[in-house]
Amino acid sequence: MKERGIRIVRYADDILIFARAEKRARKYQRIATQILEKELKLQVNKENVFGK
Repeated sequence: MKERGIRIVRYADDILIFARAEKRARKYQRIATQILEKELKLQVNKENVFGK
């Protein structure tokens, strides 16, 4: 994510994604979910996602 210019903060098993606009934040969320699930084989709890 950092290599793509997306600002994130990792805290324990949470990831905070920062963006200036909601539309961009949703795009970043999709990218993060894709990386976590497809590349890292992790499961994203979609019920625990803020800013739905």
